[in-house]
Amino acid sequence: MVLKETARRLRQNIRSYDFVGRYGGEELFIALPGCYGEQLCQRSETIRMAICKEPVRVDKGEINITASIGAVVAPAGEGSVGDVMAMADVALVRAKAAGRNCAVFCEKPWNEILQSPLTLHDSCAGCEIGRTDECIVSIR
Repeated sequence: MVLKETARRLRQNIRSYDFVGRYGGEELFIALPGCYGEQLCQRSETIRMAICKEPVRVDKGEINITASIGAVVAPAGEGSVGDVMAMADVALVRAKAAGRNCAVFCEKPWNEILQSPLTLHDSCAGCEIGRTDECIVSIR
């Protein structure tokens, strides 16, 4: 019931041409075409707040839910879908490590990450939480 309600809230807060899919057990994937930089940060936070704004009502009461979001900009034609998903996953892991219920946006240049001899996790581990020149973290 919680996952269904989360999906409903998510669908109500995206544009008609955005794409939402289930990525794992409790993980969802959202593609926001034409959404870059600060706009992506704002959309991520808006979506997070819409999901968390009120508890989900179930038969035995209410369940508070939170959302951790990992966001990344993927320039058209650069990197594979797997690369994009891996980078978003790194940002998601960082959101969870930052205390959950927040959005982390990785701003490291795409070509810098793909050309790095490091793994995506090791490359992004160099971003310090709160360093706005590399990663933006919004915690509420």
